[in-house]
Amino acid sequence: MKHLYLLLSLFCVSIALCQETSGYYVSTNGKRVEGYFKETNYAWFDELKFKSHDSKEFAHLNFDDVSEYGADGRKFIKETVQIDKSGGTNVGFPANSKDPVFEKKVVFLEVLIDSYASLYVNLEGSNKRFFYKVKSNAKPIKQLVYKQYYVSGTTVGANNMFRQQLSIDVLCPNASASKFENISYSQSALEKAFAEFNQCNGFDVKVAEPESDNPTTISYGVIAGVGIASTYGEVPGGFSVVANGMAYFAGGEAIVKVRYSRFSLFGKLLLQKFDGKGNNQRYLVPNTEKNSLSVDITEVNVNLGARCTFPVAEKERFFLEASMQFATPVSNTMTATFTQYTGSTLNGSSTYVLKPKSNIWLNLGAGAWINKKIALGVYYTPRRSLFVANDFRSTTVVGGLKYILK
Repeated sequence: MKHLYLLLSLFCVSIALCQETSGYYVSTNGKRVEGYFKETNYAWFDELKFKSHDSKEFAHLNFDDVSEYGADGRKFIKETVQIDKSGGTNVGFPANSKDPVFEKKVVFLEVLIDSYASLYVNLEGSNKRFFYKVKSNAKPIKQLVYKQYYVSGTTVGANNMFRQQLSIDVLCPNASASKFENISYSQSALEKAFAEFNQCNGFDVKVAEPESDNPTTISYGVIAGVGIASTYGEVPGGFSVVANGMAYFAGGEAIVKVRYSRFSLFGKLLLQKFDGKGNNQRYLVPNTEKNSLSVDITEVNVNLGARCTFPVAEKERFFLEASMQFATPVSNTMTATFTQYTGSTLNGSSTYVLKPKSNIWLNLGAGAWINKKIALGVYYTPRRSLFVANDFRSTTVVGGLKYILK
């Protein structure tokens, strides 16, 4: 039980660490400060809380004191830009006029593409505005203009000036003039356009992962694994017997992840089987006790829990998880035989057929993502009670392979 408490303590520590992300900021005098940000949407500067390596507490950053910052693989730079403040960028909330109304403002821009032609985004409330700059001209960073507006009454039109801007500034020499006629004002579409323009001009470019517009994402996949199982029991008189064998599982998993958080919730539906055989004996002069245990159990498991991922080299790599495991046996064979000899003379023998019960227990896991689709993990269920009337418990350690279908 001490081991279980230790594991739970370690997981609680990981939960605390999961709410922190390593990052940095650069002060207006050029000093770079390394530390940690509280988990949040890093595009909202007013929400940021930072703790340097030398600090014990998180504190808000002062807008005027910061020129750049980065967290979770994202980089933000402070720029003075002309920004359209007339509204209509937020889809579903049209403005009253077609033309933009620019206002000079100092804002933080997230760098989406940093190359010959660079792409940026600014998030202000629910308004998402994109900006760009091309090194071949002397123009400052400009907003890509898009806005919805009321044409008359409840009729809504759209000012798609950004398409003309793209055609003028980021159209590859051999591309059709109609290339951007239907391009959408979205991060994925604009990143693709800027990546193609940089590449056709001979510049390599790293495209950031497009951010979903949904506050939560739901994915699902398949999972299977194999490992070891150990079933331990103690009979009257203090004699114990252990059956060691194999454990196998296969099933599916659904994952719900909240945007801007490294936490996710998951549910697994698994078919698990474990077996094992064991023989033990002890000498009580003049008697000898011999005991054997045979286990073969198949059960349906439902796991509900939470997972935390930890970034390495700007990507989510390692994870820790904990879940409650609801196990229901669907078939079983478990027998325990106890015999006693005096020399070679059999004094008595008893065989018990034990019936597994449904149970709820803790399952802990850790692993790493190989890529966006595949993860390897190790899952541990410690000393789970198996039977209604007998003190037999099972521990499983299983290595698993996960493949995300969507």
